[in-house]
Amino acid sequence: MTESKPKLVYFDIKGRGEPIRLAFAVGGIPFDDERISGADFAKAKGEGAYPFGQLPVLMVEGKTISQSQALLRYAGKKAGLYPKDDDLKALLIDEIVGAVEDVIAATVPSLKEADEEKKMAMRKELAETTYPKWFGLLSKKMEENGSGPYFVGDSLTIADLQAYSTFTWLSSGILDGVPPTILDAFPRLQAGIKAVGSHEKIKAWNEAHQKK
Repeated sequence: MTESKPKLVYFDIKGRGEPIRLAFAVGGIPFDDERISGADFAKAKGEGAYPFGQLPVLMVEGKTISQSQALLRYAGKKAGLYPKDDDLKALLIDEIVGAVEDVIAATVPSLKEADEEKKMAMRKELAETTYPKWFGLLSKKMEENGSGPYFVGDSLTIADLQAYSTFTWLSSGILDGVPPTILDAFPRLQAGIKAVGSHEKIKAWNEAHQKK
């Protein structure tokens, strides 16, 4: 039986969908990259199209499945970026993916804050306290788990894709009040970002999906 091509549905942003896209791209796995508008999402959500009323979702083998970390692990297994028979390595990878998700979760309230003064105060706390704390802890984990630029072992995993997507966003300058220099004091994280970004298939993906 031929396995159907998966379809990833998300907004036309990187966000929580990008690590999944990158895993498929690195693995050379064909998938439909469906990017929808907020209006289309609201309509489909109202019609009950998504299991938990949120994106991303993956449509595969006749099922619609949500939860970004679950989807990332699925894509990672398909791409050879997540172990199928090494429980300890999988646990270490999950730890990093979850920690980076905590960084995202800490950022989200400032994205939803409408009051500009309150938002800038939140961003100041993120840039001066929250991010340095997490970056330091993640740098230490990277050192414990391997000697190279990757988070776990000596090769690329979904932990690296999660961190790469998140940290390039945080240091892009797109978030008012968060300087693009926030990673300057964390050379291990910078080396990891550089290693992922220089991967041939990730470079090709990024070049093909640059915003015009």
